Amino acid sequence: FEYIPAELCIVHDGDTVLGPITTTIAGRGNSTWSYPKKPYKIKFPKKIALLGMPAGITFSLLANYCDKSLMRTALGFTVGRVLQQPWVPDSRFVELVLNGTHLGTYQLTESVKVSDSRVQLGETGFMVEYDNHY
Repeated sequence: FEYIPAELCIVHDGDTVLGPITTTIAGRGNSTWSYPKKPYKIKFPKKIALLGMPAGITFSLLANYCDKSLMRTALGFTVGRVLQQPWVPDSRFVELVLNGTHLGTYQLTESVKVSDSRVQLGETGFMVEYDNHY
């Protein structure tokens, strides 16, 4: 997916916490992109801290379309923290308005990437992505 300019607004607990702001956005996912509610990846021109999460340039907006409770991924993240995994994405539930259209509830998360504040691999580490298309 290519990043394209978009105007977005993020609402959390009834308060607008970001926007409207023009930034870049791209589609996200493989099989999840085929569902009616699309997941996205957003990219800011500089690091930004959102809702108490560590500052970053990229964040993901998970649609959680197949999970009508919207809780499975959040619960999985919580279990990862309880099990003291080295890094688990932080996330918040938000309402997304994209290009003036309200798209519903999304899970705003830190994007998975190697950095000091996210995934730390060390000199001999590596990260593998499991993808059904490859």
